[in-house]
Amino acid sequence: MLKIETVQEKFLFQLFSASLGKGESSCLSIASTRNFKMLTDDLDARRLAQRKGIPVSATIGVLVAAVRTGILSSDEGNAMLSKMIDKGYFSPFERLDALL
Repeated sequence: MLKIETVQEKFLFQLFSASLGKGESSCLSIASTRNFKMLTDDLDARRLAQRKGIPVSATIGVLVAAVRTGILSSDEGNAMLSKMIDKGYFSPFERLDALL
């Protein structure tokens, strides 16, 4: 588990907390100072990350990357996405095929 450790991370956490929850604010502050990519499906957090120049991806991006690198087959990725949608996940895509 990563922890906010530096003064800069604490400052950014406070700054981001004005408009986001604790989890998103923590992730953004750590990603910003440590040059990490942030993974989130929270639209407000993704928009703020993009404005701050922090690389960001969402669940769909992770599934696409897993298929592209061979961690999952296309069928496995599509099946996983389908199960997520069945459980209530909102996805702009029903299948990953258009993104591969």
